[in-house]
Amino acid sequence: MHLAAPEPHSLALACGLSSLFIGLVMASIRNPWVEARGALLFAGAALATTLSFMMVALAQRVDDSVLVTLRGANTVLIFGLLVAGIARFVGRSAPWLPLALSMVAMALLIQFYPESRSDVSPRVLGFSLLVVGWSLTGVWILLRHPITGLPPLGPAFTVGGLAALASIAATRALVLLRDGAVSGELAFHDPLNGWLLLAGFAALLCTLTGMALMLNGRMVLELQRLASHDPLTGAFNRKGFNTAWPTWLQTHGPGRVVLMDLETDTGETPDEEALMLLVNRLRELMPPHALLGRQSGGGFLVALPQAVLESEVQACCERLQVDVHQSLALLGAGRESPPTLSIGHAPVRQDLAEACRRANLAMDDGRRRRRPRAAS
Repeated sequence: MHLAAPEPHSLALACGLSSLFIGLVMASIRNPWVEARGALLFAGAALATTLSFMMVALAQRVDDSVLVTLRGANTVLIFGLLVAGIARFVGRSAPWLPLALSMVAMALLIQFYPESRSDVSPRVLGFSLLVVGWSLTGVWILLRHPITGLPPLGPAFTVGGLAALASIAATRALVLLRDGAVSGELAFHDPLNGWLLLAGFAALLCTLTGMALMLNGRMVLELQRLASHDPLTGAFNRKGFNTAWPTWLQTHGPGRVVLMDLETDTGETPDEEALMLLVNRLRELMPPHALLGRQSGGGFLVALPQAVLESEVQACCERLQVDVHQSLALLGAGRESPPTLSIGHAPVRQDLAEACRRANLAMDDGRRRRRPRAAS
């Protein structure tokens, strides 16, 4: 029993318009993290998919040799950009060299085995190997380097779509090559091949939809991070610190808080270079599991676990003050007065606000001892 060959042109047009919409959505994202992590590559893959669908929809109006060349190059572009976008999305380098080699290999296949030849089995096999290889590479990257906190729907759609594309491409090769040599005419009009092409359209749309969901989920995560973190230093802001404090306190016990203020003689916030110098040195000296937050312009708060002894805290603060002042003196060479660092610490006995109040008193006492006495 033979299935009637489906008429793919109308569906291809609808899929083309759908992928165009998805591509435009991806290209419109203006979140810095997402832009740097593959959004434009995903958008490029979606737009290349749009072109591929449109070529199927307009196949009867385009010259065969031109169509074969465009579809071959476009196939490489779609899957190369998909995998490059996934690699960038998880923080890996995009595979530009394999993409270029795939382009060259597909160009050679099209050159030596065009659609008009009586046997196009090498080209069918080449296309199938390309799709299977790139699709499974994308699946491996996503499963090997998952992003914590990302809603599961996007990765599930993407992995499912890529796995389906690999399966469909392998099945299509087996169907078309089941009798050995196959002509271009027979390959185009095989009924089962028509159904597999439609399944490939659906799998590509599933993959692109999953990528759009991943970008959206990662953008939401980044916005949430910016709401609780200082964009310059990456430390918690006041809101983020207060939110994280109860869980941290329950896990690490009531230890000590260290209050710091990097200040200038004029009362202005120190420049970014000075702030980053302090934060980087803090991260080097802080014990594991310490909680760091930026409270104001030059003000920072560190919560230390209960296991850290008071003598260790005092030694760490003294080391930090010496190191930072020396570095700030070098950094402020040529300036009238570099920023100064004031530090105070206190145990957490009742609550965070009370501990911070006592740490602030200790910091003020340190300021008074550091100031030269006025001449009588």
